[in-house]
Amino acid sequence: MKWDSAGLFFKHPRPRRFNDHLQDLRNYMEEHGNCDVPSAYKENMRLARWCKTMRQSYKHIQKGGKPAYHLKASEIAALENVGFRWRILEK
Repeated sequence: MKWDSAGLFFKHPRPRRFNDHLQDLRNYMEEHGNCDVPSAYKENMRLARWCKTMRQSYKHIQKGGKPAYHLKASEIAALENVGFRWRILEK
């Protein structure tokens, strides 16, 4: 909990969940025809950071390292089902 400017307590907004981000990715796919969200996508930097984190986490998991986000098998499948690529080359 935090104080607001009037001296009242307020709760932090609920953190975005995987499915919230996945829906944003689906929306991106509908608009752009792919899921290759660039890391500097200014229209939705939250989505850009999330995609980057998913890719980095997947890479760490594949190498046996410690990922920033512990992707579940069902989340990996959900991302792949919408056309998410684990590796993209940005221009």
